Amino acid sequence: MDALPATVHWLTVLDDERRVQGILAFSDIVRAYHRALRADARRMSRVASSAGIQDVVVGPGSPLIGRRLDEQVLPDGVIVVAVRRGDAMLLGLGAVQLAAGDQVTVLVRPDRLDGIHTLFDGDAVTSHRTTAGDPGNR
Repeated sequence: MDALPATVHWLTVLDDERRVQGILAFSDIVRAYHRALRADARRMSRVASSAGIQDVVVGPGSPLIGRRLDEQVLPDGVIVVAVRRGDAMLLGLGAVQLAAGDQVTVLVRPDRLDGIHTLFDGDAVTSHRTTAGDPGNR
């Protein structure tokens, strides 16, 4: 990623003899990182056997818009794993400020699931749930 200038969204991949081997787009890196992150989250959910992975989208009316994750805006039993904003993948760290349209991957206890839908914007939420025993195909 360090090899990508700010204005370039792809990179030509060369071998040791400088022959073109392919093209790597920034979006390819983001997708691969997201897959790896979700796999890690599934492993975490096995530790907390009752927890599941939930993808939610921050709706335009969500009270979370403009709030930082370290402001303790989420209830106990909910952990933000990652925030996907366009082509950017952000770790669920405290400094992340949520925006409308962010796709947020959370690890959540089943008893918090309904509250998550309401918090992230009720009917405007799109979600997929994976429990510890599910293969997680999307």
